[in-house]
Amino acid sequence: MTFKAIKKRDGKIEKFEKGKITNAIWEAAQAVGGTNKDKSKKLADECVNRLEEELDDDEIPTVEQLQDMVERTLVENGHYKTGKAYI
Repeated sequence: MTFKAIKKRDGKIEKFEKGKITNAIWEAAQAVGGTNKDKSKKLADECVNRLEEELDDDEIPTVEQLQDMVERTLVENGHYKTGKAYI
């Protein structure tokens, strides 16, 4: 299953775009000297996969759930500086 939508903070439902996660991780990584954009994509994939495992099949993830998963994934993969920059 791949998410098709995400619930924004204002309650609106929008199209889910994994590329936005990759870009956010990449920007945070660059802010702390990171140079591997491919790693950002792999970490984004892992975030989405892990969140999909946690949620019910018909559940729409919230921005907060996704952000928490990104932070957790970065820290658990040893990317503390990137995680701090992401926050």
